[in-house]
Amino acid sequence: MDVFYTYRHAISGGLGGGLTVIALHPFDTIRTRIQVVEGAARTGSQAAVSSKLSTWSTLRSIVRTESFAALYKGLVPAVIGSGFAWAAYFQSYNFVKSKLAELGFAQSAGLHFAAGTTSGIFVCILTNPVWVVKTGLQLQIDRKLNSGQQPYTGFIQGLKIIFKEEGIRGLYKGLGPSLWLVSQGALQFAAYEELKSMIVGEAQTQDTTLTVAESLVASSLSKLFASTALYPLQVVRTRMQKRRSGRQKNYKSFGFALRTIARREGWRGFYKGLTANLLRVTPSAAITFIVYEQSMKSLGNLKPIEMTSGTA
Repeated sequence: MDVFYTYRHAISGGLGGGLTVIALHPFDTIRTRIQVVEGAARTGSQAAVSSKLSTWSTLRSIVRTESFAALYKGLVPAVIGSGFAWAAYFQSYNFVKSKLAELGFAQSAGLHFAAGTTSGIFVCILTNPVWVVKTGLQLQIDRKLNSGQQPYTGFIQGLKIIFKEEGIRGLYKGLGPSLWLVSQGALQFAAYEELKSMIVGEAQTQDTTLTVAESLVASSLSKLFASTALYPLQVVRTRMQKRRSGRQKNYKSFGFALRTIARREGWRGFYKGLTANLLRVTPSAAITFIVYEQSMKSLGNLKPIEMTSGTA
């Protein structure tokens, strides 16, 4: 049982991340579809997604023109990526946080932000290929692509096709904005830790857990704040990760994508899909952190008994 206690942060985080994706993946598909619609320069397939760029019209369009199952395109890589990412993030975050504390750094928002940033960069580099495939699957309107490209039929095949067509660089499209988005996770964790400290008070330790209601409030508020503040970077990343088809614009770099969106669509272009995103990430954070806190509470009971010299 020692291994379960040692890796309790990874187990709890992985469970929370995986269950969250299964519950809320349709909102992620809707958000992704909206983010890539390029103002007046839409292609026929993009125009079919949503003429009004609204969450509900996009939902109806996907179900009507494809199927209800289309809302779950990219689910497998999303579950794999999210489960692994949250497992690695929670474990590395708490490891870095404890090491910084051992070096004499006081528990503060700055320490939590530093731990979150370090962990986020590590996880981001590991999981970027998964998100590229997920985005590609979600943006396939049908199996027959206009440009004659071979469609992705699954996660593994998607990885193979991207590597064959674009090499290792193709698997790391959008890494630039993803690394910038690390600050979103760090900001969220710093805000969550501050709210947790306010709720628990001075009695907080590394293994202190929150109740379901407390987790709901702290996680929702921290995610709402962090996600809204840095949402434009998500739009840029999605545009960069999109598989180019025909005459569609190729967002070849982070800076180029920023300039192009700003010039062609204005500031509103950076907030496309925000409603769908908030409908997903707010309950997503709540589910993830509630499952995490409750799993931590259960796994905390498996803490090994420390043997002393007076113990037989």
